[in-house]
Amino acid sequence: MGEPYEFSRIFRFRIGEAEEDVVPAFVIDGRDYTDIEKLRNDLRAARDALDQMHLINDRETLSGGPDAPRAIQPSWAQWREQHIVLAEPTGIRPATEPWTEPLGWIEMDLWLTESHSFLQYHLTRAAGAGAGSLISLLSDRGPARVGRASSVAPGDERYRVDSVVLVVPQAIPQALKALTRELSAAGWDVGEPVTGTDATVISATSKGHRIDAVWAHNETAFMLLGKSPVVSATDFAAP
Repeated sequence: MGEPYEFSRIFRFRIGEAEEDVVPAFVIDGRDYTDIEKLRNDLRAARDALDQMHLINDRETLSGGPDAPRAIQPSWAQWREQHIVLAEPTGIRPATEPWTEPLGWIEMDLWLTESHSFLQYHLTRAAGAGAGSLISLLSDRGPARVGRASSVAPGDERYRVDSVVLVVPQAIPQALKALTRELSAAGWDVGEPVTGTDATVISATSKGHRIDAVWAHNETAFMLLGKSPVVSATDFAAP
């Protein structure tokens, strides 16, 4: 019989503050072993240790053939020495309680929904201000998380709305003037055009939201970039 398949595998353990947002912590490389029971015992010990530390974790299995590069993460023995024996912080908060909705979560969700509608309305109005313009929505993240997820402290998660609209006008200078008038009439604070060698940018703000019209001079179209403020549930929690 051939040797156990585990000898040709790299087992990468990952940890994080949410199941969908884990990062590599250490590896167990099967090529470092000649005793299959020792390898399997280390795999079990690593998993059990992470569970006992209440760290959200998973394990990836990668090919570890003769030509596979060595992992840049520390070995299980090195990680264990640093974070278990010497008790140095991992930088990852443990999940000692089940996920619970933080204060301000519902209010944040409602605000993001309203923010999305507000931004989409004004982007559409500004994009269509120039007569005969063709409009395409390039991206619309809607309410989306900014940065890492955290089941440990969901109140720390930060969210934002952003969208990108492509505008193909009949005449760009006239369309830019038209969108400036449209946003100004709607109460936006519109700055003066900033014109460089290669591009012109017009920025407008309202209620913490921002719309940038960006025209690269070698293009026959321009983009509207819309962003909301970045918020967390903590911002909406009652004092």
